[in-house]
Amino acid sequence: MGQAPHHVKVKIPVLFALVAMAVICVAGCNPQTRILVAGDSWAWIMELLRTFENPLAYDVAYMTSPGDTAQNWNLYRDGEVRSLLEGVEDIDIVVLSLGGNDLMYRASIHQTEEEKAALVDEIGGHLEGVIDNILSVRTGMKIALLSYDYPNWDESMEWPVSYEFYHHDYERIGAPEFPIEVNSYLQRLGVEKWRIAEERDPVAFVNNFGRMQWKYGYEKHGILPGSLPPPGYSPDGPLFGGDPEYYSPPEGMVSVRPVYCDAYHLSPAGYRQITLETMERYVGGWLMRADGGTP
Repeated sequence: MGQAPHHVKVKIPVLFALVAMAVICVAGCNPQTRILVAGDSWAWIMELLRTFENPLAYDVAYMTSPGDTAQNWNLYRDGEVRSLLEGVEDIDIVVLSLGGNDLMYRASIHQTEEEKAALVDEIGGHLEGVIDNILSVRTGMKIALLSYDYPNWDESMEWPVSYEFYHHDYERIGAPEFPIEVNSYLQRLGVEKWRIAEERDPVAFVNNFGRMQWKYGYEKHGILPGSLPPPGYSPDGPLFGGDPEYYSPPEGMVSVRPVYCDAYHLSPAGYRQITLETMERYVGGWLMRADGGTP
């Protein structure tokens, strides 16, 4: 694992320019619907939290459904996606979260290496279908393809309410004894998403693996905030942040101590961290360039 490169000199001007765009719009512009947030429960929670919305500068559309899969979007919802994009002609950026349910519904830590590779390849094929369908609607479309972060099968299995919610999922994936057994499987999907983005210039991969560990540490295991590397990027693939020998900490998950810790879904602050990374690294610059600015 490596340390992500420092990008403050790029990020601050992008955010400052977006604020300036919002101030200018106070004078009376009508915000365009520029962004579509689409996909599974991660996208759905970001819809509930409205994390991507800047009501003064642009509007955001949504197409989200908790529990949905890339397979379903590819095989059965392609027309619905095209209809939405064709009906809102100003949308030129899609923030996409899909693939996690495809994996978790069918994955087991006891599968062979060949079975794991085949499942990830199949999911990748469905993601490619979804993405290529979006890109075919019109030229100039950009897609931010989100990775997930590590789950929590620690406190979620110790605290009583979350245990009732998630112990069937835990058993279905093979009751992992060590976090790396699950985290490494999810990382395979992350690498596949990175590959898809690398092969398509309008698509960008947003690496989130280890972001909650980096942000919050893991008090139970003596890990301090900021002591582990954040997620990073390299020409050869994503640099996974945190330490995959641990799960994401309860501070980064939807949690109510000491009764409930979500296994999959981040806290509101966690999703705002995902949004901040997506905006600073990609979407802010895309918005500015489309409007004739320079990030």
